[in-house]
Amino acid sequence: MANLSLPITTPFEQGTSRYSVVGQKVTFEQIELKSANMTMKGAGWLDFGSRQVRLNLVTNSANWPRLPVLGPILEGAREELLQLRVSGTVQEPKVGARSLNTFTTTVDEVVRGEK
Repeated sequence: MANLSLPITTPFEQGTSRYSVVGQKVTFEQIELKSANMTMKGAGWLDFGSRQVRLNLVTNSANWPRLPVLGPILEGAREELLQLRVSGTVQEPKVGARSLNTFTTTVDEVVRGEK
């Protein structure tokens, strides 16, 4: 079993969001949280009426290696080092995590010719 945790050792220092409110539902068009080592970006919604939440977030680590030879492949993976999905109720949210989805897909396409 893999242990997925955020690649961060310092707290977030800055946060911004762009959102709209219609009735009791807040739709986040953009969420961005920054620390010295990582940026987390995403979007989703929070419904105060039903107390439901859905957020999709991806991390981008400033410490990710930059290799000229594999640049284009690794840059895609760098943008999705860790994907987080928050869903369920506000009282009991469920957090799911997935790592390196783009990188796996890209390698499969290059090595095996898959799409």
